[in-house]
Amino acid sequence: MNDTFGKMGFSPLHKCTFAMCMLAYDTPADMCDENFRIGETTIIECMKKFCQGAIANFDKKYLRRPTREYIQRLVHIGEACGFPDMLGSLVCMHWQWRNFPKAWRGSIPVTT
Repeated sequence: MNDTFGKMGFSPLHKCTFAMCMLAYDTPADMCDENFRIGETTIIECMKKFCQGAIANFDKKYLRRPTREYIQRLVHIGEACGFPDMLGSLVCMHWQWRNFPKAWRGSIPVTT
């Protein structure tokens, strides 16, 4: 797409990709400015439009409060995998990690 000066700009696909990367990696908008040479205001506007589109498309099914049946199903799946009473926890600090990097020793509390 060309801007008002006739310069080729970022495609909508690029703009959505930047927005998803910002969400996935929790990066600030000015990081995109430095690395990809896309303006901070442009990426913030892209993020707003991306989030509005996600809400408009996924609000009814995925962005709602969980039902009692859904919670019971998740708890049952967790129990079947050996995680009783777990709902949405990704910490997993009770796992034995045999190949834990020695450089990280002491930085993360590990319970056994």
